[in-house]
Amino acid sequence: MAEVLDPQNATERERLELVEEEQDPATTALLTRLGLHSSWRCLEVGAGAGSIARWLAARCAHVVALDRKPVLVEVPANVDVVAADIAEVDLPAASFDLVHARAVLTHVPDRDATIRRMCGWLRPGGWLVVTDPASFPVDSSPYPLVRKAGRAASAVVRERLGTDPDWARTFPRPLLDAGLVDVDAECTLRMMRGGTREAVMMDLMYEQLGDLMVQTGSITRDEIAAVRTLLNDPSYVDLPPAVIRSWGRAP
Repeated sequence: MAEVLDPQNATERERLELVEEEQDPATTALLTRLGLHSSWRCLEVGAGAGSIARWLAARCAHVVALDRKPVLVEVPANVDVVAADIAEVDLPAASFDLVHARAVLTHVPDRDATIRRMCGWLRPGGWLVVTDPASFPVDSSPYPLVRKAGRAASAVVRERLGTDPDWARTFPRPLLDAGLVDVDAECTLRMMRGGTREAVMMDLMYEQLGDLMVQTGSITRDEIAAVRTLLNDPSYVDLPPAVIRSWGRAP
């Protein structure tokens, strides 16, 4: 069976491009607030299609774009693409002014240990920025079938990917425990209407996970079809998964 949510899959690439469209403005605004400098060396973890790596490359001295299965396009000269798993890679200590990971650590089995390793790659005063989704708005949806589909999808990614859809709800505790200072966090949560970007992102996810969701025995194929119809209905309004960001500085 193909890997769950494999970025080599055209449907998953489409979903990831929508994630970039949704989240890039808030990501770049936060990185700018942290004092991004032209001299910085940056590590982009889970580089995806490379939108943030390219944005950083236009503003900083050097960027390492790390991903298990890189699909970056139009790579600038000051970007090194590294095909590696963040849970396994070893990088030089104190070598980056910024380490940024978005929608990555929620899928890593030992998240706390990975954050500590990432902190070790920061130069004194360097920033770690971590962003991940949190499922609690879907868990409390007023639509019973949406809640049911969310639980089935969470069961699949927990089993297949080792994902914890609730981990980001603990922010900023993991960064505090790692010894960072000036730690803070924020949550983004906006309305989702059927047929719009956030709903399409969920629909593309259910398109890929549908068969596996049925195999959990907690939802039927017809129920998944009904949820996907709802997600494309302009009269449907709800809240999508939350996006939680946390950041801190190496002392």
